[in-house]
Amino acid sequence: MQYLLSSIIICLLAINLSCKHQPPSENGVNADSMQNQTNNMNENYKLVIDGFTLKKTKPRTDDLSFNFGVDISLPKLIIDAPNAQKMNLLMEADYRKPIDRLTNQELTDSSYFYKIEHEHFLHDTILTVLITELETWHLSEGLIRKGVYHYDLANDKILSTNDMLVSWGMSMVPLIQEIVDKVHEPELPNYNEKWVDEINADINRLKLYRNQKNELMVVYPLQESPAMEWEAIVASF
Repeated sequence: MQYLLSSIIICLLAINLSCKHQPPSENGVNADSMQNQTNNMNENYKLVIDGFTLKKTKPRTDDLSFNFGVDISLPKLIIDAPNAQKMNLLMEADYRKPIDRLTNQELTDSSYFYKIEHEHFLHDTILTVLITELETWHLSEGLIRKGVYHYDLANDKILSTNDMLVSWGMSMVPLIQEIVDKVHEPELPNYNEKWVDEINADINRLKLYRNQKNELMVVYPLQESPAMEWEAIVASF
């Protein structure tokens, strides 16, 4: 047994050393270039920080696993450009009503919890901010809604869904059909029928983004509860 463990350790050390001294591949990808990509990604993540924040939560006395109250963290682009600042105002305006409602509200409803959180993704020069809004009640189903915002760093431009499709080389009609086919799959909750009419009439009402895995995600309202949104993978880049 001791001999076997020693052999395994030697093999692992050999693999580790070979990886550290691995020459560049045909595509020029080596440990140094991968580290540079990681460093760049870390720098990119400084493009968006927490802007407005509000956290007032308490655990229920009869159920310590449920915190009630409010936990809001709105994103803020720290980019010194006119339309970057305009996008900050746009995101804040879209969530102004719940913020105003909850800012001065006392924590009297121990069954209610509201949360806003955000993440962002950078692909080439396109920065996408994804805001997730959660509203839930104790021992009850909650509501999840998504806000999707796109910004072109190179041109200081807020991008619509149509702009994104153009940049991706996608056509509206086949994409919508592909989306409908996807969200018809049995493992996914069904979509609200009015939603298809809405995005056919105005493609900019369609919420799409590319996540960190480079998957194209679609956000859609559910059939039985249009206020509740779901996500599905449409394609991979």
